[in-house]
Amino acid sequence: IGVLGLIFVGLITFVISKYVIEPISQLSRAAQSIASGKYQERAKVMTKDEIGLLAKQFNIMAGEIEQKISELEKESQRQQRFIDNLTHELRTPLTSIIGYAELLQTIGYDKKIYDKSLNYIYTEGQRMLNLANNLMDVILLREKAFRLEDESLKLLLEEIRDIMLVKAEKKNISLEIIGADFYLPIDRDLFKGAVIYLVDNAI
Repeated sequence: IGVLGLIFVGLITFVISKYVIEPISQLSRAAQSIASGKYQERAKVMTKDEIGLLAKQFNIMAGEIEQKISELEKESQRQQRFIDNLTHELRTPLTSIIGYAELLQTIGYDKKIYDKSLNYIYTEGQRMLNLANNLMDVILLREKAFRLEDESLKLLLEEIRDIMLVKAEKKNISLEIIGADFYLPIDRDLFKGAVIYLVDNAI
């Protein structure tokens, strides 16, 4: 009778462990995994009792946490892209401004060169301001239509060549414009920034 009693107690203990304690242990392991950063972890509890209901609610909560974390990561990446873009876009006009300022410091006074250099310093400073405003609008997805106007590409490229000339000459690089002129409907500042970006990287 004692042996049978021990076997019976052992069976009861096994059943309790299998259907009560083990689901709780699974929930605990899943919670620990999520706490350690494994947000895709889910509780694998299939019972239909209160513990099963708790596991179902736990998985719903874990799904919400994973979604929120994903949204936060995307937002962080978006903000970092904005900072990277703004930094790079502002670097080129600053390089041109500094280059023409150095040119004015190293040459004797020549009204034509001075006027031309000061004009580029002003236009690049203005473009820098416009780029900052445009980038803010684009990155933050504000509803704002681009100002598309027909522009002469040859005139625009000549302007870009003059802006990048100082930087190119420092590295013994010549800039040439080859091809017939034609017009395109573009946002002048954004298109100009894109071409300057390519020329700057080429230099």
